[in-house]
Amino acid sequence: MRLPLLLPGALAALLPLERVLIDTPEPQLLRSHMYNLTQFDHLMASPGDHANARYVRDELRRLGFDAEIQEVPVMTHLPAGPPTLSAVAGGAVVYANFGMPSDFDALEAAGVDVRGKIALTRYGGCFRGLKAMNAEARGAVATLIYSDPQQDGFTWGPTYPAGPWRPPQGVQRGSAQYLSLCAGDPFRLYLDADAPDPCGNVSYVPKHPVLPLSYEDALPILELLGGPAAPASFAGGLAVAYALGPSRATFRLHVDNEYAEGAVPNVVATLAGDDAAFPRPVYAGNHRDAWVLGAVDPHSGTAARALAAARDAGWRPRRTVVLCSWSGEEYGLLGSTAYAELEARGALEHATAYVNVDVAVGGNATLEAAGTQSLDGLFAAAAADAHVVRGGAAVALDELWVAAGDSEDGKAAIDGVGRRPRAVFYPRRPTRSYHVGVSKLGTLGSGSDYTAFVDHLGIPSLDFSFRGPAGTYGTYHSVYDSYAYVDAVIDPDWEHHAAAARLLALLVFRLADARVLPVAPTTEARAVAAYVNELEQYANGTLGAPGYYLGYGATSFPGPVHAVEDGRLAEADAQVREAADRVDAAAAYLREICG
Repeated sequence: MRLPLLLPGALAALLPLERVLIDTPEPQLLRSHMYNLTQFDHLMASPGDHANARYVRDELRRLGFDAEIQEVPVMTHLPAGPPTLSAVAGGAVVYANFGMPSDFDALEAAGVDVRGKIALTRYGGCFRGLKAMNAEARGAVATLIYSDPQQDGFTWGPTYPAGPWRPPQGVQRGSAQYLSLCAGDPFRLYLDADAPDPCGNVSYVPKHPVLPLSYEDALPILELLGGPAAPASFAGGLAVAYALGPSRATFRLHVDNEYAEGAVPNVVATLAGDDAAFPRPVYAGNHRDAWVLGAVDPHSGTAARALAAARDAGWRPRRTVVLCSWSGEEYGLLGSTAYAELEARGALEHATAYVNVDVAVGGNATLEAAGTQSLDGLFAAAAADAHVVRGGAAVALDELWVAAGDSEDGKAAIDGVGRRPRAVFYPRRPTRSYHVGVSKLGTLGSGSDYTAFVDHLGIPSLDFSFRGPAGTYGTYHSVYDSYAYVDAVIDPDWEHHAAAARLLALLVFRLADARVLPVAPTTEARAVAAYVNELEQYANGTLGAPGYYLGYGATSFPGPVHAVEDGRLAEADAQVREAADRVDAAAAYLREICG
């Protein structure tokens, strides 16, 4: 154990057991675990995924947790052969920019017919699955999605390995499921045959082929586009005259995928508390599966060793602590959604909170967080008491914490959503949230494993991430997101990984150990009032907020907002009324519990 680095006036207020939590994380040990977990690909349900599940289970058992692997039956969807795209008989290509409804409207206004064509889109504007959904609704027979260098490539600086940005051949993989509508296994194989479908018996997967491309592979297609010149907003960072199409050649897209029943391995570990006196377990989780090697996303945070050290020092949590290592996140939050649905009336029925880490360390400049507003005070206090070591000195994390919305939208920005980053070089994964003005804590959207907990079960939840000063990190969801990338670019001294472990450990410890839960209903009430104000502004026709098409990002009242944006006015009216009823119910509940 390293000697503590004292923060002036901060650590003096910590409990002795909290000092143990602060002192335990060791950067080089975290570095070693990262190395072990990223030496082979570990796609959901693959041999590598199962091997890493056993590694995590065994490490947790060694630390004294009661850990087990829970196999969850799901429908897997894997390539049976390599995809091909050839300039032969098939369909012409049209360029639909970010694949937003407004982009397809622009094509229609320019006289470009999408029907029967292949829609070429770039990452940005909305989640990749919604690009396919929008293209399909306009009659496209396939969707291509490429990473334009304007979003995370050479226009920002040196590409990997010379710098952090996406190289020409870098492909951003990802789920094309309509996650902002319904997450989890679309087939729900883990539910009884007669159980109601949480997604309402509606398919939320594309019905036509969808394929990601690098900008190296997209450039020849862009060069073949004819038709009208693209508007300035459609132009990316490649040295080509962007046009709307159709292309001067026709293409045939061949994607050979197979559906097969399989299983994803969740690892669930518990540290038993006094369930009789405090029957409200505390959950923390991180997904383990990755598209390839998965270093930044997802293997960048753990608090298990710090909690075990506190236990060895005599601590027994008042509330049971449950640590979860999810699988299937990348395919659509499969493992965590299944657990939440199966345990909604079981272990999760009285859960205290859920703390999520996904890309805990995507950079080394700032800290951002999103969550249920009642947990703002808990997070603020933990950030003040945890620290990161910089230049041999301890820096309190609350000095690095910036309000959600003060920087670009996180995973959403990586998928291309949000404004252009303000600086270049060091990568980051900005927050997938927006700021309601109540606190610096942002609002959770969807796109990581907190989704089922907060959006469906109403369990208070948190998510946090370190970022760099420049925007997205350029290797997101590619083969280049690796141990070598993290070691050379993201966190060379691994001190931010240690800081993430300290912060997570403090959050879980304080939720599990407090006699009176560290939640603030009054802060939640102020947030509800802010939401009501937004709804009133919207009803008066003055609010136009994105959100549905943010993919991972959040917006208040996405139902009415996006119904209007899509021209579904009758549905918008019904959505406003339903939202108002729910706000009234939430306000009544808060008045009741707050006296």
